[in-house]
Amino acid sequence: RKNILKELLLSRKCIVYAAGIADDSEFEEGLARDGCEVHAFDCTVALNAPSVTGKKFIFHDWCFGFRNKTSFQGNLYAAGRPAEEFVFKTLSETMAELG
Repeated sequence: RKNILKELLLSRKCIVYAAGIADDSEFEEGLARDGCEVHAFDCTVALNAPSVTGKKFIFHDWCFGFRNKTSFQGNLYAAGRPAEEFVFKTLSETMAELG
């Protein structure tokens, strides 16, 4: 499925908002290398994590949605961190902020 999406995106100017990087940013990095403007979002990933440092895409350390409607139960990347640490923004807020 990702390859089909990639073909569609690369057939025109593309801006990609990718949610949930975790420890695998290969897809996002590939799209950025191919010329897309890629913004990757994940509030559970540190700014210095290997999956987001030194990459061609732009990383934002927030999640889409609302904190009070999200559960990180069972999420390995959020384990042991207080819920207040995670930043959430809506898609509308994100689009306004990024222009």
